[in-house]
Amino acid sequence: MTCWDKNRTIKIAVVEDDPLDVEILIGYLSRIDEFEVDLAVFNEWTDADNSLDGMDLVMLDYYLGKHTALDIVQQIRSRDNKIPVIILTGNEDVHTAALISRNGADDYLVKGRLDINQLTKSICNVMERHCLRRERNELKEQMYALQRLEAMGSLAGGIAHDFNNILFPITGYAEMLLMDAGENKNLKKGLNEILKGAERAKELIRQILTFSSQGKQSVAPLRAHLVVNEALKLMRSTLPSTIHVRSSIDKENDLVMADSTQIHQIIMNLMTNAYHATEKSGGEILVSLKPEDVNGVLPDGQEIIPGNYVHLCVRDTGEGISKDVMKRVFDPYFTTKPEGKGTGLGLAVVLGIVKNSHGYILLESEPGKGTAVHIYIPLLEKQINAKFLVEERSVYTGSGHILLVDDQLPIIRMEKLMLERMGYRVTTMTNSRDALELFRKSPDRFDLVLTDFTMPGMTGEQMACAMISIRSDIPIVICTGFSENITEKKALQLGMRALLMKPVVQSDLSLTLHKILYSKSTPAEKY
Repeated sequence: MTCWDKNRTIKIAVVEDDPLDVEILIGYLSRIDEFEVDLAVFNEWTDADNSLDGMDLVMLDYYLGKHTALDIVQQIRSRDNKIPVIILTGNEDVHTAALISRNGADDYLVKGRLDINQLTKSICNVMERHCLRRERNELKEQMYALQRLEAMGSLAGGIAHDFNNILFPITGYAEMLLMDAGENKNLKKGLNEILKGAERAKELIRQILTFSSQGKQSVAPLRAHLVVNEALKLMRSTLPSTIHVRSSIDKENDLVMADSTQIHQIIMNLMTNAYHATEKSGGEILVSLKPEDVNGVLPDGQEIIPGNYVHLCVRDTGEGISKDVMKRVFDPYFTTKPEGKGTGLGLAVVLGIVKNSHGYILLESEPGKGTAVHIYIPLLEKQINAKFLVEERSVYTGSGHILLVDDQLPIIRMEKLMLERMGYRVTTMTNSRDALELFRKSPDRFDLVLTDFTMPGMTGEQMACAMISIRSDIPIVICTGFSENITEKKALQLGMRALLMKPVVQSDLSLTLHKILYSKSTPAEKY
């Protein structure tokens, strides 16, 4: 088994100024049975140098007028061209062989001893080594890409934690001011815009975490047109004016079961690809969304489960894609973009998301005529009324004594005020060790503990476990901006009652506390 494909015709450039040697070489190459050869013969290096694009192998005479093969190989390698080179020489001494090897040639053949078996063996060995080197370099690039993704994931987690801690007081104070705004319409409008901006920022963090594989999927009934329109707004603001974006969005019958962040990611990736295809000469990107009844076969012959789908299409008027490239566009790390323009992960990620959504993807393209990516995601059989999807934002009041623990003063001040407005008595602590000591002295003093997870000295998890060992029935709610070390499952196993992700909106916090303090069934949940 070989690395390189022997069924593919090998394009060989022969540079030889002796007609007799050319004739002999052509005779040997035409008799090779192992593979097909497409031969281009040049008498001078200058002519060959301008025709190397698309060639698989170069065979050079050692002496070519004012050039030597060693000079030529150095010239080729200086341009970072890794094309295999075999040198044809009349010399058989060790010194010449060493020079050829040191200067970057892949092999050499002695003209006086050349035969068809030796020539075939040399070409096969050189092509195999070249293929293995290419695969090794690709694996290195993949390894570096994975390392970059891992580093980005760690950075994303840190950003998420800090950014969500910043957002929490913003949303909390804005919600409380909104409740106090009364009939002041201008104030209400401004506060609602603050809350909308905070919600978009929270969603952006979710997208970063999802892309870096640290976010959890949140699959739920979703109006596809809402996500598409949000992504279109974002892309329109970032694309240059030379790119015209049009949309045709059907807002009816578009309810799917999916993760909104992942659908957003699909659109962003496809539109980014469309932009790169049209950026040189300008052009148009058309995004369409509509329900469609598919009978079991897509236009490319791909079999699909018959039924109703939402059909998303991103079409561009760009350069288009050749048939050879189309076979590989969904391969991870495959890219035709210049260095720094793409990782080769975009379409691979899109394909993975579509498959996870039980959907199908179809690619249509032709060089010079643009590209269209069609995505089909199953519609929910029962289209739920939009009112059903609107979350209840009521704020529940209650009573009881809450121990509030967080090392961030802006957060603890805002949470204390929020909890007191709900009717609770609140004792605040900014140090987890001090909070544990206070609890140890009077464990029955508190009805519930609300604590941050990430704190210096002792984490919220460690403090919660110690408190539960002191008083097993104490309800504990843990909050986090982001952490890989705490999940809903782990919270349940440790005896906690709920896990809240910052920034927590007032209605969610009040509902969580109400369920825990006034319900007999209090399993751990993520709200």
